[in-house]
Amino acid sequence: MSDTETAPPEQTTGDPAWTVFVVAQRLATQPALAGAPGHDLLDMATYWAPPLFALRHAAPEVWESDKPTRVVIGGYAKVLTDMGGRGLSLVARAMELPRSVSLTIWCDAALPPARNIRREFLLVPPTKVVRKRWHHALDPKQPAVDVLILMATPILSDIARFVDQLGPAPAAATTLLGVPTRLHAVLLRKRLVMAGYTVAELHEFGYDGGPPTTHEGMLWFKVSLRREDLRTLGDEERHDWDAAFRGVENGLPDLDPSESAAFCERYGRIFRLRPGDDELVLHTGANDGVSLKTGQYFFALDDYGADVVSVDFEDEYPFDESVLETLRDIGQGRERAGGMSGHEAAHFEVLCLLGTIRGTDELDPDIELGQQDTAALVTSIEPEAAALAPMPTPALLPPARPARLNRAAGTTEVLALAAMLGGAHAPVTLEQASSRVVDWLSGKGFHGLATNTSEQVSTPDGEVTVETDEATVWAVRFDDRRQMAEGAIWRVEMTLVALPQACALGVRLSQLRSTASAPDPTSGVPAAVVSMSREFGLWDGGTRLEPAVTEIRGHGDFNWLQATLFDPGRALAMVVVSNRSGDADASLTKLASRLLGLAHVVVIGPAVARQLSELLPARYPVYGNAIRVYRPRPGHGDNPLDHPLWTSYSGLALAPALANQIAEAVSAISLEHESLDERAPPFRVVRQQLTASRLATLQQRTSRLASTVEEERARHEAIVHQLEKSRSDQAARIAELEAEVRALQEEITALKQERDAALDDVRAIRHQASQAWTGLPRGEDQHEAETGSEPEIPHVWDGLEDWVERHCAGRLVLLPSAAKACRESPFEDVPLAYRSLLLLANEYVDMRRRGPDEDGRKAAFEAARLELGLDCSPVGNAKDSHQFKADYRKTFEGRQIVLDLHLKRGKGYDERTIFRVYFAYDEESQRVIVGHMPSHLTNRKTRNA
Repeated sequence: MSDTETAPPEQTTGDPAWTVFVVAQRLATQPALAGAPGHDLLDMATYWAPPLFALRHAAPEVWESDKPTRVVIGGYAKVLTDMGGRGLSLVARAMELPRSVSLTIWCDAALPPARNIRREFLLVPPTKVVRKRWHHALDPKQPAVDVLILMATPILSDIARFVDQLGPAPAAATTLLGVPTRLHAVLLRKRLVMAGYTVAELHEFGYDGGPPTTHEGMLWFKVSLRREDLRTLGDEERHDWDAAFRGVENGLPDLDPSESAAFCERYGRIFRLRPGDDELVLHTGANDGVSLKTGQYFFALDDYGADVVSVDFEDEYPFDESVLETLRDIGQGRERAGGMSGHEAAHFEVLCLLGTIRGTDELDPDIELGQQDTAALVTSIEPEAAALAPMPTPALLPPARPARLNRAAGTTEVLALAAMLGGAHAPVTLEQASSRVVDWLSGKGFHGLATNTSEQVSTPDGEVTVETDEATVWAVRFDDRRQMAEGAIWRVEMTLVALPQACALGVRLSQLRSTASAPDPTSGVPAAVVSMSREFGLWDGGTRLEPAVTEIRGHGDFNWLQATLFDPGRALAMVVVSNRSGDADASLTKLASRLLGLAHVVVIGPAVARQLSELLPARYPVYGNAIRVYRPRPGHGDNPLDHPLWTSYSGLALAPALANQIAEAVSAISLEHESLDERAPPFRVVRQQLTASRLATLQQRTSRLASTVEEERARHEAIVHQLEKSRSDQAARIAELEAEVRALQEEITALKQERDAALDDVRAIRHQASQAWTGLPRGEDQHEAETGSEPEIPHVWDGLEDWVERHCAGRLVLLPSAAKACRESPFEDVPLAYRSLLLLANEYVDMRRRGPDEDGRKAAFEAARLELGLDCSPVGNAKDSHQFKADYRKTFEGRQIVLDLHLKRGKGYDERTIFRVYFAYDEESQRVIVGHMPSHLTNRKTRNA
């Protein structure tokens, strides 16, 4: 709140002990978060603590009572479901939530299960998450709800729907509502009062007791209702509220209120023109206002109203004296209505006025403020919604894209770049450019190479192969074998294409790794690229690429940074280095030279970091001493891990290990371009094209000149020679691919073994967690099938789905595709199929759910399997083949699963006797999903058969 405002702030309360900083400090004492960075703890506090803050301050009687209390958290609560609700459990423990309070999150759009989280975090008991909307918790069949905590939508246009969905809930349970900003609070609280609710005072959850920052649930209040008071808004009330919303909507055309807390706090309020001045300004836009003394339009330079200067405009807002007089009285002691403060009511009237003015461009001076008929001027933002209309939820974040290079045995692509050498400003020929590459190779020990012929030179340290058509294309492949003894061969491929007054340059770097322990594939661009950029100039999309750091200082520099960072056509990564000085040292210059053509490297100081953070999504900025790599086209829908961040940077010299990590990330990003092979074609492709071109040219030439037997023989010999050379190249490539396939098969086998070991660890951890937090000894599996006799085994397919529902419910799901395949199958031993489903539902599920000391379940499954004469094994490579993988992928509960396992009996292809059951085990629901039976799915063998 600015100290120049004339209107007093709304009265809010808050316990100083419940600030974001204090909650973060308390979280740091939890064993599961030991050693977590401070900024991570602050994020956890802001995301997970607000509902408990609301319970502590807006309903203290619940917190202080020993009576068992059921609390349901719903609304815009998706963030609370992260890591299965364990974050809320940690905050509850850290802030000493009474044991009498039980928490449940009801959210129909829960986040997916987290991966790669701390092992200690898995031992934290999760808060129960029910993937249904909160209305279902109030169903009479459910246990009674004592407290309902709802996080309101940050989308202003959905507030009316949110109130309609609230319905009579506050009459049945203590209800607490949370909003992101005061602007949300003004609109939501007024809408509630109009509908017959009573609202209590506001409670702020800020960082240090000051104004709240932007995120869901930072301001909280209790709302109550007598059922007989609930009513539908009349036309006049609806028009007033719509006018207020229109005032906000028109005043914030390019601003998302949920991400601009500072502006939302000021919008529609009154400020002094200058300290000590009696002229007041009504804040009406992103940085403008209207004088309440004269109606003159003003423009605010800094801080939305701190220092306001006049701008000459011919047209003034058409404020009548009576309107100005009314505005001068706003906020000076009004009666409370439905629990709203006088200042809140005044703020709402200002928004109504702005909506009317913006919607009509005129104001009738004979009509008093707050009584304008806006029915013909303002359209309703939302028709009256049904009580259980679906609320909008944000889309799930996509999985993070990796920024590391492959270290498995085989060929690892390291980096790729494409740029332009020279141009009209500095013409360069193919001869000049290729000569610089030859000079660079000469320094590697390959002397005497020509630029106008194709040749191959080999030494113990490496091999160089040159291909050229002597006019428009020159390409070279250099294999550096100096690290071959350690298991690595470095391969550099460069292609130059002659253009008018310039040359297109494509560079690819790869590493041929004989073992997974070979040296790391971290490198930089070849020195020849840096040399040519200094002599001829290196360009990308009209921007010159320099082997130097760009220091962002003035307004022009920042505009360039903004335009380049958000340029939809940008193909290069951007490395943003933030430090206290904003200066680049020698280590950063070295990094920029190393990443020439792969990334823009810029350095910013604190002031620029603050400006940049205002343009980026909340979790993407870089500030302090830190470095972040931005992929091309950053957006709100990205996973934050798509843009790697390093906070280990000291702000001084860049450590070599850190420089290697950044270079690896940039190199990996350079390989993601959708048209990579067109921008930087591999040497083998260039060579094949040149060979094909030579063959075509040779055939044309010899066909014209061959007039004698000797000439004809020579023509054929030349063609045969070229074909042999092409065949040799293809054979070498086939050998390389076969080696890569063998390496990948070995890697797949190792990964499967690691996966099985990891699944065993997860089962063990779950068992430990259950014992650690319940304090009870593990009981035996309560599977009811163990206490009964074997069910009746049918001999026909009729009623298959009903039979599975009766005898396998909760343990096995038979997909419709599998049931359909059964009914169409000529398989003769139908009882075997039913017994196989029982085997999977009973012994197999028991085996998969077993604890670390329950190996007897595995033995029981093996015995039952052998009794039926069945084998159980993975399905092989067909599920990954682009030809057959569609048959092995099924949709289950909105997710795609892979049928990676199968039961089988018999060999051959006779569908009357051969038997297969293709299934997958769903770890999330701990059920078997049967996708196909009883015949073969298509693979190479069945297709050939």
